[in-house]
Amino acid sequence: MSYKDGEELILELVQGSPDFASGNAVRGKWGVLNSGNSDHYAIIYRGPYLRNWAGMKIIETEWRTIIQVWQRYKDEFTSYEALTGYVDDLMTYLDPYRKLTSATILDANVVGGGEIVTEWRNNSDGPSWLKQEIYIDWKEQSNVTFAE
Repeated sequence: MSYKDGEELILELVQGSPDFASGNAVRGKWGVLNSGNSDHYAIIYRGPYLRNWAGMKIIETEWRTIIQVWQRYKDEFTSYEALTGYVDDLMTYLDPYRKLTSATILDANVVGGGEIVTEWRNNSDGPSWLKQEIYIDWKEQSNVTFAE
């Protein structure tokens, strides 16, 4: 399996959740925020990763996939409540999928998230978006055939 395959599994899970679908959950395409498809989006992308030898010919990679959850800013209360609701619901939805529906994933967990950030289009007109990140760490092992 490759990182891309694992990220696609996460995307499929996000798109299968109650609040997201193919029109508002994508991999690495921030232009979707300008599409007008929804007032909230999930953008999935690659985070930092670690690789370690787990045996004589086995490398274990711990990947981090980041899900940015975006909410179009409407007003103080409803935008905040909507964003935190989508984040909480998505974490709860993903928790049971410890292998991301794949036999080759050793373990996958929602391990945390970032603070809520306001994104401004122009400093004089107030925030346009609220955004919060969800961090998913997942592990896989691969066999190495030595070249020498």
